[in-house]
Amino acid sequence: MAKKTIARKVPRALDPYLGKTRVERARAFEQALGSLRVDSHLAIFPNAGHEVTADMRKSALQFLQNDELADHWDD
Repeated sequence: MAKKTIARKVPRALDPYLGKTRVERARAFEQALGSLRVDSHLAIFPNAGHEVTADMRKSALQFLQNDELADHWDD
């Protein structure tokens, strides 16, 4: 089980609002951003701890590049 899905490692006070695991909370946050019409993309990287991996950097840069290209189409 990925570290981010372990419910006992997450403070309980926000469970009713955001979910019981960090992944559930990340999904809730992404949905909240979407409801505000904020571009977002949630990517889950299994077995990653608190480090930033090469795959994470690549995914983030791809998101930013796609967003920048989309902005040019709106001009």
